[in-house]
Amino acid sequence: MARRTRHPAVSFALFLVICGMGWVAYENRDFFKGEPKEELLTSEVKAMLRETIYEVWENDECFLELRSNLNWRPNEHRYLLDIIVADGSSCEDGAKQLCWDIALLIQREAGVTATVIAYDRAGREVGRKVL
Repeated sequence: MARRTRHPAVSFALFLVICGMGWVAYENRDFFKGEPKEELLTSEVKAMLRETIYEVWENDECFLELRSNLNWRPNEHRYLLDIIVADGSSCEDGAKQLCWDIALLIQREAGVTATVIAYDRAGREVGRKVL
């Protein structure tokens, strides 16, 4: 049986079609990713938020300190902040409200959403607020 060969012009046309599709995909790569790139907070804004949190809750007997910095969570599209609260049942019961208040402060001051998690000194999670 004779083997059929493809004309070189057809092969070149297919090559041009594939290159054209690659070029279109490259030019529209942001569209194919799904979501536009988000602006992250600068270190100055993070420092300002840290100072504001310490100023607002310096007289609160339950709030002890921040356990971590305000970190970006790319899979969740929000920031994460861990805090440490004092031991005791009253502070553990008020930890969720404290998380809520801090998350609202972050949203009001920086305009971003955040998850705030409260831990006791032993490292147990006692409160969480996903805003």
